[in-house]
Amino acid sequence: GEHDGRLRERAALAVVDPSLLGLTLIAFSAVMVLVRTVGISSMAAAVALPVIAWSTERPMGVRWAALLIGLLILVRHRGNVQRFLAERRND
Repeated sequence: GEHDGRLRERAALAVVDPSLLGLTLIAFSAVMVLVRTVGISSMAAAVALPVIAWSTERPMGVRWAALLIGLLILVRHRGNVQRFLAERRND
């Protein structure tokens, strides 16, 4: 299910670069405190992941893996993105 997918993504990231996982979880947690929505927090972490990887001079393989994992998370949460944008238009 969806929970299994998130677990696989975190496990893959932990294997690729454990400290990158930690930084991404900090980004997730910070957004979660602000908006209290798991979907939005997951999307923020998905965006933060490659940004952190590329800005902290990780090995090129880690950078590309982070970008791929981040894109996969955003694709998986595209329904959340659409709902979020629709809510923003209605505010």
